[in-house]
Formats: sequence, C-alpha cells, structure tokens
Amino acid sequence: MYGLTTRSTHTAVRLTAFNDTVCFLSFVIVPAPTRSVTPDATARGASPRVDIVRPAGLPRAVVPGTVPAPEHHHLPSWVRRTYGLAKPVLSDLLAALDVDSAQQLQEELTALTAQISSGKFSVAWRYPDVISRWGAVFQSQRQSTVEADRANRATEMIRHRLLESLRVEGGKTAPDVVSRLTKAVQSAGSTEALQAVEREVKMTLRSARTIEAKRREREIDRTKAQIQRTARTASTPAAAGESWQDVLRRFSEEQLVGASSDQ
Repeated sequence: MYGLTTRSTHTAVRLTAFNDTVCFLSFVIVPAPTRSVTPDATARGASPRVDIVRPAGLPRAVVPGTVPAPEHHHLPSWVRRTYGLAKPVLSDLLAALDVDSAQQLQEELTALTAQISSGKFSVAWRYPDVISRWGAVFQSQRQSTVEADRANRATEMIRHRLLESLRVEGGKTAPDVVSRLTKAVQSAGSTEALQAVEREVKMTLRSARTIEAKRREREIDRTKAQIQRTARTASTPAAAGESWQDVLRRFSEEQLVGASSDQ
C-alpha cells in the first residue's frame, strides 16, 4: 500500500513538471532558421538586368558602325537583351569617333564578343563599361572639335578683314605689292602665319596712307602758292586791264605747268 502511494505520488509530480514545461515552452518564441541568400539564389529564376546609358550628345549615325553579335547555342535571353540595347549605342559611337579610336573600339568589341560566344556569358556585363569609357572619349573629341571650329572661325574672320582692307585701300600702293599680299593672305594656313601677314599688311597700308597724306599736303601747298602768284600778278599794272576770263585762263595754264613739272 505504501509502495503504491509513493508510485502514484511520483507520477503526479512528473505530470505536473511536464505540464509546467509545456506551459513555459508555449511562451517561448523560437525564431525560424535563417539561410544565407546569395546573389545567384536571389536571381534564380529571373534574368539579370543590365542598364545601358547613352552618352550625352551622341548623334544618330547616318551610316552606323557594325557591332558583332555573340553566337552560342545556349545564349541566355538576358545576354541577347543586353546586346540588343547596347548595339545601337555602340554603332553610333563607331560612327562618331575618329578613325583610330573607332578601330580600337572595334577590336575591343570583337574580343568581347568572342568571349561571350565561347560561353563566358558574364562578360556581357562589360557592355555598359565599354559604352561609358568610349563615351568619355567621344565627349573629349567633340570638345576638341568645337575648339578647333572656333579657332577656324576666328582665323577666317581675320582673313576676310585683311582681304577687305586690301581691296579698299589697295589703290594707295603698288599693284604688285597688293597682289603679293593678297596671295599671302589667301595661302596662310595657320593663325600664326596669318597674323604675320596681317602685320605686314598693316605696315604696308600705314606707309601708303602716310605717303598719300604727304602728297595731299604738297598739292595743297602748291595750290596755295599758285593762288598767291596769281594774286600778285593780278595786282601789277600790266594785269590791271585783264578780265576775269583771262585770269582763270592764266591760272589754269600755271596749274598745268606745275603738274607737268612735278611729274
């Protein structure tokens, strides 16, 4: 009897302990097991996306370049899509770059396409990098072209101004000098050469203007002297009976004699 009571007591104690354990566990929040997520696991079942950015200011080519296409019997769809997005941009770059740069880009694209066709599909991620690098080269070349055009326009403005000066003021100097300077202005190929011709043209025209001013002063002085001689002659008793027609005739004859003596 004592043994049965003790066994029942132990059983009750065990049940009580089990119930307490169950109640305790019911309030414990057990977190779910975590798994490491890799990029491949994230992208499993979905095609990766490659963003293609067109360089600013890149024009649409009238005759675009040829971009080789990758070929493989298991070519992924995302590689085809990336190539389809990059092809028009790369073809316009091939047409916009200078000859040497376009040749280098063509060789790089040929090597990249060969790697993709050999099964290295991840190389297709390099299309945006290729476009970015050669887009920067295009921007640099375009800036150089703009600066060269600006310099050419400034040179042509100087050339036009010099030719106009020779046309307007060329009659003040010798014809052979004007012809030589005109040819020099037209044949000057650089800004430095044109500036050297400009200095010579300015010196020649300045000298011609100086000579013209001195000749005009001599003519004025000669005319004044003739008028004074005519006035003195008219004041003499012999010329007192002359009419005004005789005075003008004598003045004209004196001018003709003075002009022939100067020549």
